Amino acid sequence: MISVAELMSEDVQTLPADARLAEVYQLMRDKHIRHVPIVDSAGGLLGVVSYLDVMAATPSRFDQETRREVAYSHTRAGDIMQTEVHRVSSSTSARQAAKRMEKLKIGCLPIVDNAKLVGIITDSDFLGVAINLLEQMDDQEAADRES
Repeated sequence: MISVAELMSEDVQTLPADARLAEVYQLMRDKHIRHVPIVDSAGGLLGVVSYLDVMAATPSRFDQETRREVAYSHTRAGDIMQTEVHRVSSSTSARQAAKRMEKLKIGCLPIVDNAKLVGIITDSDFLGVAINLLEQMDDQEAADRES
């Protein structure tokens, strides 16, 4: 069995609940990520802010610029985070995690052990696994043709 611990990202980019919307957006943009776990000072998971949450909290580009500035400077991660977050432990099988993500139509699962965030697994991680398996299948097919 392959566990999520073997596939998860351990260098999780997190923010506190009082981080401003501008900080959340900047982190997502700089790190090319779509999910930011929101944690307390002890590393406990409070919620997750997705890119869709950020976009929903952002006034339209057709609104007054001052309204956008106010939203980005006054809205906090804790105001827009999803608190009903599905999570798994690091010992959960990768297959179970992938099935849960597919069933729930979610893009990430935070990995929590002993009430602390230890990692995150995303749909991009599973896409990487699929690409690797397809490459292995292609290599095997090529080897079979040569023999």
